[in-house]
Amino acid sequence: MKKILLILIVIISCGVIASAKSPASEPLIAYKLKGLWYFLNQQGNELFPAKAIEDVLGYGDGYFTIKYKDGEVIKNGMMNLKGEIVFKPDCDKLSVFQDSMAITIKYVDSEKTLGKYGFINLKGEQVISNKMNGVSFFSEGIAFAADGPKKGYIDKTGKFVITLDNMAGNLFSEGLAVVNNDKFKSGCIDKTGKVVIPLKYDELGDFTEGLNRFYLNAKVGFIDKSGNEVIRPIYDDAKGFSNGIALVAMSNSRGNYSWGFINKKGDLVSKDYKFELIRDFSENVAAVKQDMFWTFVDKDGNNVFPAVYSYAESFKNGIAWVSNKIIDRRGYMDMNSNFIIDIPKFEKAIDLRFNRKISL
Repeated sequence: MKKILLILIVIISCGVIASAKSPASEPLIAYKLKGLWYFLNQQGNELFPAKAIEDVLGYGDGYFTIKYKDGEVIKNGMMNLKGEIVFKPDCDKLSVFQDSMAITIKYVDSEKTLGKYGFINLKGEQVISNKMNGVSFFSEGIAFAADGPKKGYIDKTGKFVITLDNMAGNLFSEGLAVVNNDKFKSGCIDKTGKVVIPLKYDELGDFTEGLNRFYLNAKVGFIDKSGNEVIRPIYDDAKGFSNGIALVAMSNSRGNYSWGFINKKGDLVSKDYKFELIRDFSENVAAVKQDMFWTFVDKDGNNVFPAVYSYAESFKNGIAWVSNKIIDRRGYMDMNSNFIIDIPKFEKAIDLRFNRKISL
């Protein structure tokens, strides 16, 4: 179990990305090969000619967050779906867009350890200056921010709409946000700032499908939005619910975690706790690792495909990233386990649907 202090959420590429475009036209993957970055859509077609840029951090709301060279200086920017660098904010770090806002960070010390945080909007305008001591991403229209001694949630103009006393906050999910007090205990507030779930837990996650995992005395269970304990804390770790299933872990005799699946009643629906690593359930299957290989299983824990993959990611829009070192092949496969988009060996790659780095 990992203990997380929910104060500054400044991970540069993460989060739920929303778009009104059709899935087929949305970016799928960016990969680096021989010094050039290639960008493909979900049909496997190049969005534009390969780019000689330094790095790709992620994608959100129609823009790629990138690093590029200006002379000998590496800078941060946003590139549109035509491959044009359209925003060049004056900052040392830059996040992806989430909820139409991106975090900017400027260092204020020579060692580059102390940063001030702000936001740009989808026009590239610095609508909230780099003055905050810490921020979260925007979610459901508001973001946690710490401005000197003042803490709470701001709207997209930078105005505080919720103030918090001696508490730090996390993202809003399903109308509630996790907050921590100075004793490292977690609870939840609503959008009026009212504490609706007491700050008594060692850690809370995000609400998904009406439930939230809680950590208490080194064990994990689930509560509902009223704070009722609906699944007892008997697990050593857990992930949030997806498709009516949660992934839960038990320590085995070697001290390693083994994963299984439960439903919203807390019933074990997989045959056992037997998976070494696991991705979230998506489109009724989950990528799992067992005995050194990855495969995909259904909600009962049965293999859907042969266990032959050296790496796998979740399905989304009917395709999933997999690599197979035995046949030296990698790319995206469909629900019939057919490779439909082949990708050459790369130096670096990121699945832009999840903004996660992927492996050969």
